[in-house]
Amino acid sequence: MTMSGSVQRIPGYCALCISSCGCISVIEDGRLTKVEPDPSHPTGKALCAKGRAAPELVNHEDRLLYPLRRVSPKGDPEPQWERISWDEALATTARELERLAEENGSETVAFSIATTAGTSMQNGYPWVERLRQAFGCPNVVASMELCNFTRDFLYAHTFGSGMPMADLEHTGCVVLWGHNASSTWLPHGTRVAAAKARGAKLVVVDPRRVGFAAKADQWLRVRPGSDGALALGLAGVMIDEDLFDRSFVRDWSNGPFLVREDNGRLLSGADLDESGNSTARVAWDKTADAPVLYDNASGSYERTGADLALGGTIDVPGQDGVIQCRPAFDLYAGTGRRTDMDSGGAGARNRAADGKLGSGIGLHLGQRRAAQQFRPEQPRDRIALCFDRQFRHQRRQRALHQGANK
Repeated sequence: MTMSGSVQRIPGYCALCISSCGCISVIEDGRLTKVEPDPSHPTGKALCAKGRAAPELVNHEDRLLYPLRRVSPKGDPEPQWERISWDEALATTARELERLAEENGSETVAFSIATTAGTSMQNGYPWVERLRQAFGCPNVVASMELCNFTRDFLYAHTFGSGMPMADLEHTGCVVLWGHNASSTWLPHGTRVAAAKARGAKLVVVDPRRVGFAAKADQWLRVRPGSDGALALGLAGVMIDEDLFDRSFVRDWSNGPFLVREDNGRLLSGADLDESGNSTARVAWDKTADAPVLYDNASGSYERTGADLALGGTIDVPGQDGVIQCRPAFDLYAGTGRRTDMDSGGAGARNRAADGKLGSGIGLHLGQRRAAQQFRPEQPRDRIALCFDRQFRHQRRQRALHQGANK
């Protein structure tokens, strides 16, 4: 902390979102007047408008500074409140929670938690969650932005853990997918800029040419809602070019699980034997040329070291005869390949031209030559070229269509 006259400059961090940007709080005559970046802090190179506006939140005339208790009926057009002490507020809250739990059960209570983006709840959130769980309440009402939901929940449901921080210091290619880091996450944007300056390729997927999209080596201007086609096209290329970790997919995903061709459901232990476990999944051991069961409870296969099949049609002996199946990964790979414009045929071209499948980027990514752009050693703008050709084709088709209707 430094002091000059009645002005204090206190180093710390901004608590208004999870970024925790390093900052310096300026105190004048005991009042917070300014929040500035702290370049000496790892995340303090810049500070967003939200962080700079912290003094307005602290000093706002409507900010509650003390606990208040309602003294007029609910619904009163002019509610009345009285100030109480913190001890009384805490004791009243605890007493009412105990009463509700005893009378109706703890599940009749819901805990509401404000968003961590724009409030200081990033520090308090774990403690509220700890209180809720200790109370035995399964209900939480939380506010969350779309980006947080993807990072904190979808990633965990897909991979079993939250999204890790990107290794921007060592990567050769940065992909920003619907993420305008220069406006929404300044420390992350600073690291992206440093990676690009170091020589890393920058690919931006965004309908708008904003932020890093204007500086990207590849700006993929997807039509809103067509991200899935782009992702499947990329997946198709990665699978065809063998650019994925096959052992990881085999050992740590549900890719080997067999899917019945007749009804599209996962094959279960009960399909193989009348006394089999209906919750057990089935994979195919290529070495033993036999099915192998996967136990969901233990998260393991019944035999270790099995060479699990990831592709092909497999005839599995079942209790009612042979059941034709395919591994789930093989079905996923097929979906990625169908996103290929070349393999999609005229139907795919027509759907792309009328806009139903977006701007054609995801479809063209299925072509093998387009995938090369995602390798840093390939300088040509292959994906953009594919998109430009498709865009010109759509424009010509649109002009012909409009001329025919005149």
